[in-house]
Amino acid sequence: MKVVTSQQIREIDRKAIEENNLSGLTLMENAGLRIFQSLKNIYTDLRLKKVIIFAGSGNNGGDGFVVARHLYNYGVKVKIFLLVSFNKIKGEAGENLNIIDKMGVELIETETVKLEEIEGTIQNSDLI
Repeated sequence: MKVVTSQQIREIDRKAIEENNLSGLTLMENAGLRIFQSLKNIYTDLRLKKVIIFAGSGNNGGDGFVVARHLYNYGVKVKIFLLVSFNKIKGEAGENLNIIDKMGVELIETETVKLEEIEGTIQNSDLI
């Protein structure tokens, strides 16, 4: 497995978008779908798992929203803790956030809950 810096991954994304004419949404969809497929391959009982995702406002957060959508559609109980307020998530990540919000995926702004509630959710989750 290759490890890259955040600067290197931004350059890889830029090249994929510019040289291969891919959109940022396509990159997010591909990343999120691959993570979901990997989870399905690893956990044969994935539908029985409780999953939480911590997501910020950037592209990694957008990838997490795509993963959440696929998990939710598959029947997995999934919660997302937003590390920033909902309305601060813009661009492609914001588009994916709006999709899962309309679907009914549980979204929790970390700014609005007590640390104990987050800790309790973590303790009662199977996958983070």
